Amino acid sequence: LVTHGDELDARLPCRPLARAAGALAYRSLLGLNRLVHWANDVAGRPYWSLAQHVKSRVGNAIRYVDEFQRVSLEAARDAGLDGVVCGHIHPADLVERAGLIYCNDGDWVESCTALVEDQRGALALVGPAPHAAVAGLTALVRDAA
Repeated sequence: LVTHGDELDARLPCRPLARAAGALAYRSLLGLNRLVHWANDVAGRPYWSLAQHVKSRVGNAIRYVDEFQRVSLEAARDAGLDGVVCGHIHPADLVERAGLIYCNDGDWVESCTALVEDQRGALALVGPAPHAAVAGLTALVRDAA
């Protein structure tokens, strides 16, 4: 299943007020992220995402990402497919869950990542830093393709 992923939001259990508050907090965090990026750039330090750092430590955000992954894979299974390639929630990930492949290509704002496929059909996440979550998964994904 290849999708942006926003259409899967309807499958996620989330109260409208919580969804609106989360969206506002995220937009504010991205504004602060621009300031941090500018300061790092001026100081000659490498890119670092405040937004990604905060989201990886907030319990509700972590649960939302896990739940998004679950409903994405459920949608792929319901459609009789081998997995899902998506974006939408931004944390880059390439994992196998319950016999299905979950590929989130991340973004160019927080993780600066992309999903690539080589000529043999192997998938990998690429970006400025290695992703521990994808170590050793290349052969598995190549076999699934």
